[in-house]
Amino acid sequence: MNALKKSVVERCAKEIQHKLNNINLAMDAAQGSANEEEKSTAGDKHDTARAMSHLATEMNSKQLQEAQQQKSLFSSIDFKQASTSIQIGSLVHAGDNYYLIAVGLGVLEVEGKTIAVCSPTAPITQAMLGKKVGDTFQFNQRIFNVNAIA
Repeated sequence: MNALKKSVVERCAKEIQHKLNNINLAMDAAQGSANEEEKSTAGDKHDTARAMSHLATEMNSKQLQEAQQQKSLFSSIDFKQASTSIQIGSLVHAGDNYYLIAVGLGVLEVEGKTIAVCSPTAPITQAMLGKKVGDTFQFNQRIFNVNAIA
C-alpha cells in the first residue's frame, strides 16, 4: 500500500470512529434530557419535551446503527490488495481528482490532497469500476483519464 493510500485509509478510520463517538455523546445528552424531563410535572410542556427527547433518541439510534454498519463495511475492505483495475479498496487518481472506493464519507483533506471517499454504489464509482490506468470514463458530461490506481 503506498504512503498516500495508507494515510487516507487511516484518516477514514479516524473519521468513522469520530462519527461514532459524536453519536454516542448525542445519545447520552438526549437520555440526560429525557431523564430531566421525567422529573418535571409541567403538563403539556412536559409531554412535548418528552416526545422530542424520544424522537432525538430514535434518530440517534438510527444514525448509530448506520455508522456501525459503515465501520463494519470499512473494516472488511482489504486495502492492501494490489489491483490493476479499479475495485473496492482502490485509491484512484483520475484527472485532477483522487477517489477512495470504500464507504460514503464525503471529501477529506489528506497530505494536501482532496480525496473523495465514495461508496461502491455511488454513480461516479459505478462509472470507474473495472477501469485500468490509461482508460477513460465519463461522469456528469466530463471525461476522466485514469492516471493511477493504488
